[in-house]
Amino acid sequence: MKLLIVSALILASQCVFSASQADRAWIQGVTDKNPLEYKVGEKITFTVDVKDFVAAPKEGEYTFKYTRSGDDGILEEGKVPYTGKSFVYTTSVAKPGFVRLEVVLVDAKGNRVGERTFFDGGAGANLTTLDCEEEPVDFDSFWHTQYSRLDKVPIKAELVEVKNNENKNVRIYAVSVASAGLRPVTGYMAVPCAVDEGKTFPARLGLHGYSGDSFRHELPDRTLVTDGSCISFSINAHGLKLPEFGATEADRKAFYWEARSNGRGYAFDPAQNKDPETAYFNGMVLRVKRALQYLKTLKGWNKRDLIAAGGSQGGLQTVWAAACGEGVTEAYSEVTWNCDIKTNASRLDKSKKLASCGWYISWAEGLKYYDAVYFAKRIPVSCRIEIPRAGLGDYVCPPMGIVKMWNNIRAPKKISWMQGSQHGYRPPSYKGRDFNYEDKGEIRALTPMIPDANWSKPWWMKRHIEKLAEIKKNPPEVVFIGDSITHFWETTGKDTWQSVFGEKPYSAISLGFSGDRTEHVIWRIIKGGELDGYSAKAVVLMIGTNNTGHLPLEKESPSDTFQGIARIIALIRAKQPQAVIVLNAIFPRGETIDDHHRRRNDQVNRLIKPLADGKNVLWCDINDSFVDADGKLNLEIFKDRLHPGAPGYVVWAECVKPYIDWALSDRTAPAPQARFSKYMQKADAIAK
Repeated sequence: MKLLIVSALILASQCVFSASQADRAWIQGVTDKNPLEYKVGEKITFTVDVKDFVAAPKEGEYTFKYTRSGDDGILEEGKVPYTGKSFVYTTSVAKPGFVRLEVVLVDAKGNRVGERTFFDGGAGANLTTLDCEEEPVDFDSFWHTQYSRLDKVPIKAELVEVKNNENKNVRIYAVSVASAGLRPVTGYMAVPCAVDEGKTFPARLGLHGYSGDSFRHELPDRTLVTDGSCISFSINAHGLKLPEFGATEADRKAFYWEARSNGRGYAFDPAQNKDPETAYFNGMVLRVKRALQYLKTLKGWNKRDLIAAGGSQGGLQTVWAAACGEGVTEAYSEVTWNCDIKTNASRLDKSKKLASCGWYISWAEGLKYYDAVYFAKRIPVSCRIEIPRAGLGDYVCPPMGIVKMWNNIRAPKKISWMQGSQHGYRPPSYKGRDFNYEDKGEIRALTPMIPDANWSKPWWMKRHIEKLAEIKKNPPEVVFIGDSITHFWETTGKDTWQSVFGEKPYSAISLGFSGDRTEHVIWRIIKGGELDGYSAKAVVLMIGTNNTGHLPLEKESPSDTFQGIARIIALIRAKQPQAVIVLNAIFPRGETIDDHHRRRNDQVNRLIKPLADGKNVLWCDINDSFVDADGKLNLEIFKDRLHPGAPGYVVWAECVKPYIDWALSDRTAPAPQARFSKYMQKADAIAK
């Protein structure tokens, strides 16, 4: 009897040991080189090992069961005995995209040995060539119409302070903000107590993943930052009624049925998604935008840092937030859902043998208006976006779609790829797991974009359209293009404009837009068509002071501004090859020669001066006329230390007129000599 008991105890202990051992065990997979940098047809070698599996396997006890799939439609399955040694698998990719390798350790009965005894990873080939289908031609106009719905709804918020909050750093509120669509923005907000002392903080919008059928949003909320480092507003995706506003279990159950459509979970009904205005995501986008608008009204915001963050569906919402024009400065989109929705939907067709998890939204044309790959194009270079995790085994958010989104981002960006990572699983850290890429993005000053400042939105595009109509009606021969200094020819300098350039032979137009930087002028030329369809003889360019004045030095260097101006000149030469460009030195700003904005303008002027070749591009520096011998700005002319008053426009007209007259002539006479101010010599000496 004792022998039987002892034997039973030994057997039991072995079973316990095996179970705990299996729980500790996990599988590591690596490739023979960086998995993101293969070429089509190149051999890819995976090496798979079981880790923390102490006991030596007996013959026939365990088996590696593997599946090779991919974006190339090649499917291969097999089994290999596990002998304690590595499993090595070699393949290649037949077209640009990814190969996926799934490996599971099973016992003699075919059951997986432990929770983590699997590998799900992959490798990609020719990834920089991946692109998505053409976006809808009316993508921007569609969203302009949708966003205008928000403009008709005042930003009105209702707050209820959460009781029994023991956190000394923050006050926590349940919040409901009026929005366009059927439901408001709702969520929880943590406001640092130090706001009462006049301190200001970054504002952070936290965004939630797919909620399934739970439809709950209650405290504690893991996306809410409560350490007092920022104003944190965590919103649910649906505008759910919160308990603090009287929500009950009955409300939750009712919403489950309200959100469903044709028997499908929210956002999954192709009939609903056929029309982008009826798609479930429509209200979700508007709530994200309204939440950002609300954050910007709070007195504790530092009016500088606006952050959005979320994972999965929250990652999708984060991309929307970064691209919707509300000035998000940092975005963190983890395991981003719904990148390249149409391709993902094709994975539902088993006959195509594509790598798949089977959980994708069936395709409908209206979904194109919500795809992260198209919103990614619209993330401004003023926003840094990071993808903290993209799993090479995540086929809820397939790697191909993530790459297509990444390829479309022009802003500063960073992505962290994780080998062996599924949507909700990260393997333990090991060499060959993590691969980080970072790109500083396009230089803002070179990147065509529409201004996103709230003060300019009501009039900027309207003015652009009016100017196009004016050009069509009266094609100009002389074009002044630039920022507010050029814009104000129509107000402060109006009398001088009329007396000098208002009649033939000048036929002049002012294409100045207040607040414009080089990137906005580039948009007006490339996408706005302001230099198309006519032949000017002279183009007078004054641009750059908003690049140096609006942006801190760490975000835009004088070299960046120079490159923006150089690109504008190249575009003018391409669009109006017959025209003479009169390149003006940026006017001085700030009262004294050592003013930091003035010094940046002076640095840019040094860089752009060599762009003038004395024939096609003429240099005009009249800054001597605006400062005294010590470089002090004439405040009778520049009362606000930035814009010339009426006397300044008289000086500018007198100085630039000879260049324009020569451009309008047959140009057989030598071009007027370039004007070089003595002021710059003094500025150069100070700079040295």
